[in-house]
Amino acid sequence: YLRKSNEGVLLCIHNFTPQFHYEYHLATHGIRGVEEIFNSDDERYGGSGKVQMPVKVNYNGALELSLAPLATTIYRVYYE
Repeated sequence: YLRKSNEGVLLCIHNFTPQFHYEYHLATHGIRGVEEIFNSDDERYGGSGKVQMPVKVNYNGALELSLAPLATTIYRVYYE
């Protein structure tokens, strides 16, 4: 889901499964890129350390990203 404020837009993604999802596709519109600003899978929070994984924006605007197991990841969104 998206959270919007005067300071920008955040994309919040939750993976409530114990599986690591590699190359997960998320349909979006008009997004130029994203920047990871929080990942609960960071080792400092007791996670496995699957953080700052590369995110690809496909030609059709879909995001291709990796979802860490049992984690919440928050991205800052940059629009075209």
